[in-house]
Amino acid sequence: MKLFIANTTKQRHIFTFRVLETGRLRQIPIEHGSQMAVLDGSTDEIEAVIKHHQVYGLIDASKIDQSRQFVGICYSIDKPVSANIIEKTIRDNDDHLTRNAHNRRQAS
Repeated sequence: MKLFIANTTKQRHIFTFRVLETGRLRQIPIEHGSQMAVLDGSTDEIEAVIKHHQVYGLIDASKIDQSRQFVGICYSIDKPVSANIIEKTIRDNDDHLTRNAHNRRQAS
């Protein structure tokens, strides 16, 4: 199984995780608006990486429309994240950030 991670922010993201068997730290740079196959491993390895990063905002690419919030990175298993999803998420992120900035300025 392969784990694909897509970066939907406007900055470079370094995806960091530990390999279960060896405990080695792996760092994979992902440019903005692109994706990488970060892991080719067993179901347990992939689930461990996903579970660890969900706390920090990693979301399943198929559930992005339901989240209605800022999405920094998303994942897909066994198939790359669609370019349409990445583009739409970047546009939605711009809207979320603009709206949040406006609300904070109004509050202050």
